[in-house]
Amino acid sequence: MIGLAAAVALFAAGLWMLVDWWCDPRPLPTPHIRVDPLRGLRRLLQQAQLGWAANRLAAGSLAAAFIIGALVYQLLGWLVPSLFAAAFCVVAPVGYAVLRRGKIRAARQEALIVVLERIRQELETVTLQEALLRLRASAPEVLAPTFAQLERDITVLRLPLGTALRRTQAQLDDRMWDGCVAVFELAERTGGTELGQIVERFGRTMRTELELRRTIRAQQAQQIDSARLTMLMPIAVVVFLRLFYPNADQFYASFWGEMLLLGCGTSIAFGYWLMLRVGEVPHTSRLVKD
Repeated sequence: MIGLAAAVALFAAGLWMLVDWWCDPRPLPTPHIRVDPLRGLRRLLQQAQLGWAANRLAAGSLAAAFIIGALVYQLLGWLVPSLFAAAFCVVAPVGYAVLRRGKIRAARQEALIVVLERIRQELETVTLQEALLRLRASAPEVLAPTFAQLERDITVLRLPLGTALRRTQAQLDDRMWDGCVAVFELAERTGGTELGQIVERFGRTMRTELELRRTIRAQQAQQIDSARLTMLMPIAVVVFLRLFYPNADQFYASFWGEMLLLGCGTSIAFGYWLMLRVGEVPHTSRLVKD
């Protein structure tokens, strides 16, 4: 009798909850996904070591685009060149950051060869961890902050060597250093005795790759200069027509004149990007992702 009453009570409670849910359905909580539209810009500025705030850079670029675009429109009286001038104010800081990141990346890769050679020499007398800690004082300037962080993580935070090495990967953001960290972690786990020879072979491979990239970059420098000259010449022609040919003002201020300027400007920008793309030394993707 008691069991029957309990079953009826449970059935009634379940039926009541079902009716209550049906009459007043409550939406399931949806996970809140935070979208950061400036995430890529923040990462680029961090890799370029510029120290600029992404939100301030975006706001400043938009403000400069509005001001420069208005000034160019007052000078020329043509809408399309004003829009291209405004777009240049937005693209120029990003382009500078990309160029600076490339130079820093190339300098780090050159310095990594020196670091690997010093590690190989140190491994003849000390352990891997001691060799890495000694780089705090002997590493090239471009890598000094990274090895200072590594020393702090090991000596102050008491982190294991593998964890401390992985923390440096996000700071360097370099495929070659990812390979070094993988070799160091494998040697730390297995206790291999041939680490010096592995580091030497890895250093030779890096040196060969950098020599190849340096040769390609030197051969394509002329092509990149030609692309920049090709982009600047039409701009000079437009300014010359506006200042010294007053009759051109009427045509290029019309709809078809603006469309002609838009088509020419778009083709010039696309051609410049394509020439840079062809002349660019490809950057190999990293072995790991942050």
